Amino acid sequence: MSKKESTSTATNDDQEDVTIEVVLEKLSSDLLKELLLGNKAKKSSGTKKKQVQAVMEVAEEKGSQHLLSSVSKDADTMKSSLLLLEDTDDLGHDNKSKMAKQFKDHFKKATPDKFFEKLNEDALDKICSCMEFQEEGDKEAKIDALCEELTIAGLRKMFETMAKSFIDEVAAHLKLSKSGSRKVVIDRILSGGYPHLKEALEEEKGSGKRKTKEEARADAPKVSDIKPGITFEDLYQYYTEQLKDYLKQNGRITGGNKKAMVKRILAFLDGDDEGTKAMSASERAKTKKKRRAPMSAATKKKKAAEKRKRAEAEKAEAGGDDEKPAKKQK
Repeated sequence: MSKKESTSTATNDDQEDVTIEVVLEKLSSDLLKELLLGNKAKKSSGTKKKQVQAVMEVAEEKGSQHLLSSVSKDADTMKSSLLLLEDTDDLGHDNKSKMAKQFKDHFKKATPDKFFEKLNEDALDKICSCMEFQEEGDKEAKIDALCEELTIAGLRKMFETMAKSFIDEVAAHLKLSKSGSRKVVIDRILSGGYPHLKEALEEEKGSGKRKTKEEARADAPKVSDIKPGITFEDLYQYYTEQLKDYLKQNGRITGGNKKAMVKRILAFLDGDDEGTKAMSASERAKTKKKRRAPMSAATKKKKAAEKRKRAEAEKAEAGGDDEKPAKKQK
């Protein structure tokens, strides 16, 4: 779903698609002010239109921070983007922290859409993956989707800083249900301006009830389908437990977050045996460091004295005293 599609305004007899700004304008000025103050916005008063504009500015700022934080965890994504942004074939280093700073510096020099325009589709796909979504369209569609997801992430962060009672009050003001988790209620609020969120909520709700864990598991892709040639995006559709089970079954390291496990599986399927192999119990026992009890003050003093004696003995054997230059006669 691209930004253009999700923010279009069209009216028919049954429904009206509106922008998120229109949804926010339905809130009272007091609610908008509370949302802004709760997120330490510089401006919280003025006309309702100005308040909504201020909310969107804060959302973009928070969304940008979220994007930078997500991308900074993936060195490959940063490197592929920086090679394009700096028009080079070699960055000259592989330092993750340095790449994160370079990426942030480039991002801050332009608006998000202008920044994304400098990248190719492959780099955009990787950033989409870091933001945990996938866009099948062309480059323009990917840029629109990234800008949209950035704003959604920012708005979600804004609402997440507020008390549950405030979120419920906003839902009630928009005549929405307050049932469900904080995330569900927040997405329900935002879905008025972003139809794909509404579709996701409706799919989850299904025929009037949420799928059970067993039903959701039954619809998930099969672990037996994980074979050489599978893509990052396809693997990311699996449950974390499924990925962990696959790694365990194949004697691989099972730690890390979902993205780390996906990368490890891809490396294993590509032939990396040693780098992904889990240690056996005996190997772990060998490498496990024994805890040493702290030395007492007397023991420390004794060891220091022994060290001084050894130093003096070594000095005497080397004839250190004879080799000292003679003092000058006054």
